[in-house]
Amino acid sequence: GTESFHLAFRNLPKVNREGIRHQALEYLHKFEHKSWYDDPICTIINGEDHRIGKQIETKDAFDSGNGMQILAPRSVISEVEHHLKTFRPEKTDNRAKVRSIENELFGPLAGDLIGNQALDFKKQDGVTEIEEAIEAGCIEQRLNDQLLEDEAKGRVNINRSPAFVGCVSNFSNFLDLSRKVLRNIELGVPVVVLSRSNTTQHMFRWSQLLVDLMKKHSLDLGLVTYVSCSLQ
Repeated sequence: GTESFHLAFRNLPKVNREGIRHQALEYLHKFEHKSWYDDPICTIINGEDHRIGKQIETKDAFDSGNGMQILAPRSVISEVEHHLKTFRPEKTDNRAKVRSIENELFGPLAGDLIGNQALDFKKQDGVTEIEEAIEAGCIEQRLNDQLLEDEAKGRVNINRSPAFVGCVSNFSNFLDLSRKVLRNIELGVPVVVLSRSNTTQHMFRWSQLLVDLMKKHSLDLGLVTYVSCSLQ
């Protein structure tokens, strides 16, 4: 690799593990289990919740009920399809806003991410995952800087077709939220986050947090779509 590529992997940020662990415990102590029933998972398009459709109970890692989900009917799926076919990002360089959002997600909201994952997937060490996400995020930001620079110089052309994010439970904060979603939307690549048949609550909750922060930071809401649907 080039020297600039190798430099991207040096001088990584120090992570306050104890502080993050304290945040997670505080969140878990205050968590209201009925909140995931009162505020069901739903499809989100352009920052708007779509709450029509069949409701089902969601399951955690041990197949116990832990909330509700609204499965999008065909009419809502058609709205998703229309949005993805017609959406064009306002900007193709969203680094400043996305990184401000990222600082909040992996700063004051890190305990929420860890807590929701622990409640849903029963992950035992979400702290290490957040630590890895912060370190990897720093590297990937630098690599995206180089990618955008190469695009500006005509060396590459970034494909900005929608990226579909099929979430995994074990590394949802490290891989799905940070690597698959944040790194894409800062390049102006729209993403579609797909629900799961189990342990889907914590993925929806970080999508929900992300959309709220996008509103706060005036980031193009069309960049993130969450689809709550069945396999059929």
